[in-house]
Amino acid sequence: MNNRIHYSLIKKVSVFFYLITCFIVINTTAFGQKNPENPPRPIEVSVSTAQHLNFGTVIPTSNIGGSLYIDHNGSPTPSGDILLLHSYQCSAALFIVDAEPGVLINIIFPNPDPKLTQSGYYLQMHLGTPNVESMSGFQFITKGKFTYVYVGGILEIGALNANPAGNYSGTFPVIFNQQ
Repeated sequence: MNNRIHYSLIKKVSVFFYLITCFIVINTTAFGQKNPENPPRPIEVSVSTAQHLNFGTVIPTSNIGGSLYIDHNGSPTPSGDILLLHSYQCSAALFIVDAEPGVLINIIFPNPDPKLTQSGYYLQMHLGTPNVESMSGFQFITKGKFTYVYVGGILEIGALNANPAGNYSGTFPVIFNQQ
């Protein structure tokens, strides 16, 4: 008879624990990911200039002038009456963005039409659309630690009397705004 009491007690305790376990399982919410990993705060982004936009040596051959387009690969395309010397010196600007993967970056040109100057004369420049990983656009999401951003442009070359020979130079600001 002792065995029956003992078996009955084990059966009651087992049923009790079974019911408690079922209650806990039923009332537990399933989560796919309790604490999703967020990027470090504050998000650190640094940008360095690895290569400058360079139009090479350009000579107007008439009083008409022309323009020179440098694409994101640095390839020059002259138009009008200009002569391009040393085309191997042409290059697109290259910026290297150092950020963790998954950061949204917006590129802003505060002045998309800067001027190159020399002794009171100037050449008008127009910045091209940024190229990031073979895609053009002003917004991108970083996929790796380093992202390469190329910027080409167009240089308008006037007649020789309007733009005498010389070394024209200038700068342009680029804002990399992380979100």
